[in-house]
Amino acid sequence: MTWDEEFESLFDLPIFEDVRIPAAKISTADRLFRSFEEINQFFEQRHTEPNIESSLNEKLLARTLKSIRENSHKKAALLPFDIYNLLK
Repeated sequence: MTWDEEFESLFDLPIFEDVRIPAAKISTADRLFRSFEEINQFFEQRHTEPNIESSLNEKLLARTLKSIRENSHKKAALLPFDIYNLLK
């Protein structure tokens, strides 16, 4: 058995059975893009913008959209994905 194989076999011991590879961290840009994708999907399904006076989930989407509209950097980054002209 080579040293590499012997080293890897250590991870088969019961003490390591609950050890998991950590999940990849999501970047701020990815999180922003995913949030805007949720807004696009909402608009696609309901043909209206999320309303701040509605359910909790819809209220969160409305606040996210408002935040994006008020931040020129976020708005500029998401303009190529604004298929429903929600950022205008």
